[in-house]
Amino acid sequence: SYYLSEVHRGGILAAGMFVVGVVIGLLGGAFFLSPRGAEAVAKKPARAKK
Repeated sequence: SYYLSEVHRGGILAAGMFVVGVVIGLLGGAFFLSPRGAEAVAKKPARAKK
């Protein structure tokens, strides 16, 4: 039963990490696709050079 509980916990952890990754991907994609986000990303390298 100990082994099963460990596998179950690992499955929950993997599912949680997957969900977090999807959410971050969606938020990041929405940010980069939005005009304001693309503008901010385009301006960042110029600021870094100064």
